Amino acid sequence: MSMSIILPSITINRWEEAGASLMVTLKDYADLCLNLSPNSLDCIMKPGDMGARIDSTLEAISNQLLQIGSTLARTRNRLVTPLHKLPEEILSKIFMNVTFDIGYSESSIKQDLCLIYRRLYGLLGVCSAWRDIIMARGAFWSVIPIVENPSTNKIGSFELSIHRARGSKRHLVAVAESPETFRDLIQVLTKYGPHIDTINLNIGDHRVIVEAIELLLHHDTAKPLAELSIQSIYANNAPDWLPSYDDYVIPLDYAHQSSFVSLLGTLTVFRISGAHFHWETMAFSTRLVELEIENITLGYDHEIEPFLQALCSASELRDLRITTMDTFFIPDLMDDIELSSPVVFPRLQSLHVQDVFFNTLRLLLAMIAPGSHCLSLFLGPPSLLNNLKELDFFMEPHPEHEFRSVDIGNLCKILKQVSVHTLMLSGAGGKWLTGDMLRQLMEAVPTLKILKIHNWDFNRTVWTSLKRPMIDEGNPQERSFPALETIQLSKATILVKKGFQDMVASHPLQRIALGGISRVASSDEIKQGPLEERSSMVRWLRYNVPEFRLFDSGYHPPEFQPGRWPL
Repeated sequence: MSMSIILPSITINRWEEAGASLMVTLKDYADLCLNLSPNSLDCIMKPGDMGARIDSTLEAISNQLLQIGSTLARTRNRLVTPLHKLPEEILSKIFMNVTFDIGYSESSIKQDLCLIYRRLYGLLGVCSAWRDIIMARGAFWSVIPIVENPSTNKIGSFELSIHRARGSKRHLVAVAESPETFRDLIQVLTKYGPHIDTINLNIGDHRVIVEAIELLLHHDTAKPLAELSIQSIYANNAPDWLPSYDDYVIPLDYAHQSSFVSLLGTLTVFRISGAHFHWETMAFSTRLVELEIENITLGYDHEIEPFLQALCSASELRDLRITTMDTFFIPDLMDDIELSSPVVFPRLQSLHVQDVFFNTLRLLLAMIAPGSHCLSLFLGPPSLLNNLKELDFFMEPHPEHEFRSVDIGNLCKILKQVSVHTLMLSGAGGKWLTGDMLRQLMEAVPTLKILKIHNWDFNRTVWTSLKRPMIDEGNPQERSFPALETIQLSKATILVKKGFQDMVASHPLQRIALGGISRVASSDEIKQGPLEERSSMVRWLRYNVPEFRLFDSGYHPPEFQPGRWPL
């Protein structure tokens, strides 16, 4: 018999013998307790002293019994609970998924951070075995939060997470909206900046953003920063606003411009929202693969070219997102803008352009060279407006500002020049596009594969506008309408069902996602209710579409959530 079998048997025998001896001892002790009486006291021992000794003994015995019971319960759980039989690495992966699963909720980044740590401490408190697994792995503490708890307005101990994240990458996430969080952010960047791998700043004070960047520039670059995200929480996003000298994070005459360019050269991911830079002074490296630019005012239309020239210095860039980037249109100078050769992004895989005015969209699409990348467009009411701001006699911005409407034909003209893979439409129930305008839009994007529409009213005219006509596939001139593979309709209001099935059947659809309400008016009443499994539309889709998903009626997909900043 091997020693591995003998040793556990000896341990169990000793445990059983000790338990039996304990029970006998406890019984004898209980009998002696019953025999205690006033007659047992001698002339020296007083009843009050004896009572104090009994209280002390009772407390000691109670504590010991509680500890024995707790130890037995934990041991039992480890032996009989199936979860404890899993290898620690498997348990660790399960705990990681539970802790960091944020999903696609509409919660803020502050709420997401608090949720992560609430889950983490919940797991820690289950049992010592789980606690040991979590405490032994730095990855559980890799997110370093600087944030006030929404319930208590207290700031957690970020230093505790920094030390516990040993051996793991450290991701600093700061939501700094108060002097206390400003102070802690500056403290952690000063003391631990060189040990941070990624930084996500969500700052309410522009001056704190500037100070944080200056601190990063003075750090040793032996360990490069991999990702930098900057969101100015209270940034001015009015469409008539132009940034002034003090609104830029790095001024034009900055003494450490070369250090800033060196910092940019270390990044693989760079995201900004509401933070303004002089793009003509910026340059990236081959390390950068993801770039997201949101909620900025670039200036007048002619500023788009130096902006794109700076971006194309990232020759390995794979993902580019431009959202709510405003430029101003000057009618008299529009024809004077000479477009140089289109900017080439040789490694680009996806380009997403969202919520920009027509004048900005027109130049962006014209100045980016065609490639194999997937182009995703998010169109809304601004897509049919020029953002107009005239110059005065001295070529200074005029205080007056206006929007000038653009004909749908002009929008379609620029869309026909590019290959659109994904189209997203949203806004005001779709009232900014008539059925005929929607039809023209669809005919302008014949390469379209994915159509996503949010918060839209659907009647027979809309279904007809989306229906693909019967065409001769052998005649290229007739292939002007897209053959959709995916349709996603969220928060939809179905006013008329007739024509829906014909629209679906006209496309080679592989996937449909649908959520919303059905509102049907009859002669005497309006029947309204959420689309459910028992709805006729849903049952038909389940049977006729390879992949179908039913959303909740109020579901707000993440791609349609304004201003949601990634953790």
